[in-house]
Amino acid sequence: SEAVAAEKRLERNLQRLNALHDIDMAITSTSDLHAVLKILMEKVDLVLPGAVATIRLISKESGKLEAVVCRNLDETEWRAANSGLLHEFAKIVLENKIPLTVANVQTDPRNDKRQFAKHFGLVSYLGIPLVAKDQLLGLIAFYTKEEHAFNDDEIEFLSTLAGQSAIAIQNAKLYEETRRSEAEISALHTLTVAATQSLDLDVVL
Repeated sequence: SEAVAAEKRLERNLQRLNALHDIDMAITSTSDLHAVLKILMEKVDLVLPGAVATIRLISKESGKLEAVVCRNLDETEWRAANSGLLHEFAKIVLENKIPLTVANVQTDPRNDKRQFAKHFGLVSYLGIPLVAKDQLLGLIAFYTKEEHAFNDDEIEFLSTLAGQSAIAIQNAKLYEETRRSEAEISALHTLTVAATQSLDLDVVL
């Protein structure tokens, strides 16, 4: 009946709101990026139970996508398979900075890495860019093991998760940069003290 359907929708929306709240709490209470991303990955099951999810980030040094975390995949095998891998769908997501859905990655002619999809049994795909403060950080991808048409409701919720991921990643990077700056300042302070306390060049060096 319509009343039962409406009650189920309300319950689902409450679950999703609680999930977003949990992630927000994690972001503000810890600087451990992997801990936050793990919580976030678990929330994917609210929309796509048993789906595969992966996060890959653009390396500041090399400019390439690097595997960071996955769910429902053998992580060691996934990382090895992702070495230097940038499939066509990832290019589209990163270049256009908009979500992309693909009905079947194993048969889509744009996919130049079909063997990768077949090996892991991946079928339908949703790729979402990770953007924080207009900075492109990487992308989060969701795969189902059976053909699945992602609806607007699912894309909206998963896009919100992607936005939270981007915030967590940005915060972690800022924290790391701050720690590095503090270490550099401490080293300079030690140098200054040494230079003012001794005229012996060997001691200062």
